[in-house]
Amino acid sequence: MLDRVGGGFKDYAPFFLRMGLAIIFILQGGKAISRMGGHPSAESVVILIIMLIGGLFCLVGFLTRWAAFFLAALMLYVIIGGP
Repeated sequence: MLDRVGGGFKDYAPFFLRMGLAIIFILQGGKAISRMGGHPSAESVVILIIMLIGGLFCLVGFLTRWAAFFLAALMLYVIIGGP
């Protein structure tokens, strides 16, 4: 029953989810670059690097699981009480 739901589109679901995740993090990383002024803290630089590199890795499919792990850890840090 579940094999019939979605037809052939279920093969493309990971691709579209990965593209959406990559676009969000790349755009937020670019926005963070424009907000950095003067002397950025080390914390904000690390967050920026994780966003941009993780988003780019998800976009091209290189080390996707590691990139997704670091992006999830970043989001958990931000939710718990980061900047």
